[in-house]
Amino acid sequence: VKMKQRGNIIIDRSFQYRYLIYCLIMTLLLLLLFSGIMLIIVKRLSGWWASPLIIEEIVRLLVANGVFILLVGVSFGIYALFISHRIAGPAYRLEMDIRKMIKGNYDSVIKLRSKDYLSNIAVALNELSGKLKSQDKLVKDIRENALKLKETLEKEKPQLKSWINNIITDSEKYKGQNKV
Repeated sequence: VKMKQRGNIIIDRSFQYRYLIYCLIMTLLLLLLFSGIMLIIVKRLSGWWASPLIIEEIVRLLVANGVFILLVGVSFGIYALFISHRIAGPAYRLEMDIRKMIKGNYDSVIKLRSKDYLSNIAVALNELSGKLKSQDKLVKDIRENALKLKETLEKEKPQLKSWINNIITDSEKYKGQNKV
């Protein structure tokens, strides 16, 4: 069965943007750490024996590595956004289907794409939905039978009173016969 593609990459803004911001913060921290280490190295090399050409080359290397780290960080952030989509999309779908179950609609079958996370939870929710549907039907059947019984009892009320009185009378006779 071919699954329908979700059209939006951003499904749960709060979750996905928070995930993206964490990735970008980690990249910036890595960049600052790398820059700090390189700055310390440049200061130590700028002693009496380091020529301005060597220091200039080290600064160029520092800038090139910084740009590389930024590009990797941004790429990682974009990748993180797509990965978070694989989590946020199924979570959103599961939430919508759970809300349907809360309203008593147990007919929808949750289908997730094979690469999506939370597919094991979707399978479990499908099982739960089937059991809830069965129990809901059982409760409806019990209620229907109880209403029919009530209606029958209302119609047969005089006859039931007579039967109950007969049982009580017979039990008193029996009680009197078994005295020792």
